[in-house]
Amino acid sequence: MIQLTSRQQALLGYLCGTTSFIPVREIARRFSLSERTIRYDLDVVAAWLKSQGGELVKRPNAGVLVRGGEEIRRKAASFAGSGAVMKVLTPEERREAVYYLLLFQDAAMKAEDLAAFLRVSTPTAASDLHALGQEIPSKGLSIASKKGEGYRLRGSEENLRAALVDALEKLTDDSHTITRYSLTNRVVRGLPREERSLRSLALDYLAAVDLDALTGLLAYARETIYHTLPENGYIRLLLYLAVLVRRASAGAGIPQGKASPSGEQRERRLAELLVDRLRSRFRLELGDGEAPQLSRWLISCNIKFPPKTDDKVMERLSSVVDEMLEVLHSYPSYDMPDFYRDKLKMNLLAHLKLTVKKYQLQIPSPNPLLAQMKVNYPEIFAVVYQMAEVFQKGTGIPLDEDEIGFIAIHIAANVEECNRLQSKKALIVCNTGQGAATVLQNRIRNNIPRLEIRGTLSALDAENMDALAGVDFVISTVEMPPLDKPVFKVSPIISAAEIDRINRYLNGRLSAPGEPDAGQEYFHSSLARLADRYVRPEDRDRFRRELESIAPLTDPGSLQPLGEMTEENIMFQCSMILARIGSALSELGQSSGIRISNDKLFGMVIHILMSIPRWRKGISDREYASEQYKNDNIYVYEYLARHLREIASEYGLHIPDKEALALMRYFI
Repeated sequence: MIQLTSRQQALLGYLCGTTSFIPVREIARRFSLSERTIRYDLDVVAAWLKSQGGELVKRPNAGVLVRGGEEIRRKAASFAGSGAVMKVLTPEERREAVYYLLLFQDAAMKAEDLAAFLRVSTPTAASDLHALGQEIPSKGLSIASKKGEGYRLRGSEENLRAALVDALEKLTDDSHTITRYSLTNRVVRGLPREERSLRSLALDYLAAVDLDALTGLLAYARETIYHTLPENGYIRLLLYLAVLVRRASAGAGIPQGKASPSGEQRERRLAELLVDRLRSRFRLELGDGEAPQLSRWLISCNIKFPPKTDDKVMERLSSVVDEMLEVLHSYPSYDMPDFYRDKLKMNLLAHLKLTVKKYQLQIPSPNPLLAQMKVNYPEIFAVVYQMAEVFQKGTGIPLDEDEIGFIAIHIAANVEECNRLQSKKALIVCNTGQGAATVLQNRIRNNIPRLEIRGTLSALDAENMDALAGVDFVISTVEMPPLDKPVFKVSPIISAAEIDRINRYLNGRLSAPGEPDAGQEYFHSSLARLADRYVRPEDRDRFRRELESIAPLTDPGSLQPLGEMTEENIMFQCSMILARIGSALSELGQSSGIRISNDKLFGMVIHILMSIPRWRKGISDREYASEQYKNDNIYVYEYLARHLREIASEYGLHIPDKEALALMRYFI
């Protein structure tokens, strides 16, 4: 039986991991051996493969390739399981490993320890040290040695810290995409470690620091001296503070006079605040040179402060919002109970605080739902334009249409929720038979659950005033004489358009059943203006016919049933739900650094669109991820569950909290 040495096993494992011919010179370079030695080992590997029913194919000017079944590859993998197969580093990789080993160690390292880590001889490690010493002066570093102690990196404290931040940024994450979420105590300390792994060195270096305390410190500093940082700037600042704590704890700091003052006043103030908090929180002895150096680092992280404006704007904002709401509540359609007034004020105040900051930083806020909102809520827009005038008068900040659209969204959501929870009562009048009346009653109850149906009567009985005393309006399939109550005339098998019109009445967007639909009128007039401007007179009729196939321009009563809701409202509700979840994910990304790839984002959008019908029907009997998965990501779970509850309340959906687990799978 042919026995393979550990080097030959490593060679076999390497070849089994490739799918194309590998030149012998490339293998020799990879293993840091001569081509002659590799050719000898290949002969032994070829004999072993033949004994196992496989083959080592040799092709001139191409190289070698292993052919065989899964059994051969399984046996080759078993070598790796026994620890015989190991990664053989190139000279460049060895020098990189030596650099990181010296960088992450607070004490000197002997050549023998470096050789053991690299699995090479001590002379080879010494040679790598010499070669590395020729490369690192470009980083402002050098290698110092002391007999009996070993080797260490030497350089200014500023250069050593910068090198450590670069190393941590590169090694901490496999994909080199560190996020705020990945830089937490639980994540860093919980990641698996591999023996003799550079990534493990970086993780161990960070695990010794309380990263959560540093994150809290940065949040406190941001609230105290408001500023913004790009994501990569925040990551580099957090890593720098971790390095500062490690270096200062080991007695390495920047003394007074070492670093000259740098940055503007606000950078210096923020740096001094951070250094002062680091002293007390981590009990560090930090010299006066730390704040100027940190100030320079803040500038390198692209920190931005708002333009210096009158701080009284924020102080007056609450009273300005009160004045804006007085305009809104002066309209009877938007008068609401105190609870909803207070809720709307809190939502608008939070949004407008952000609006003021964006205006100060000149950050645009495009509104993707602006056109839909203008079509579906023209009455609210008319009021918000007046509210915007009050806002500009009180703050000096003009609101563009995008911002007006955002305010309209908040008001519309509040009005819809308020109307949904204020149950209305209706009476059904139907003379087509008991069966048809039952079908009509059930369709209304299924599609308008907040509407209470008090009963079904004939037209003659409905004229009795006592029958109308306890209802808000009448839904009738026949023509009715004038009544004291509003009357909706519908078909015996009520259409989706008729259901939608009743919903619009309940939502306050129609004041009477016979009132023209402002949204439809606005839509029609807008299309007519576009046709007059851009379509030739002889083509307008054809243009109108083609448009009707996409968005009917005829009377709403002639629309064909489209299910439980009109197509327009279905798409609007889906868009609003996606916008709400998208906004929640955006905020989550800003606070936790979580990012979603385009593929997973599309998958999540499809998942949500497919879930909405299930949420509307109250179906939730499906499999969810484990409780352990939830507990491991409890912050993200609770954040998403809270937003889903708000969406469920706003749109009358049934969304169990555990739906958050299904969404989490797309980005965790």
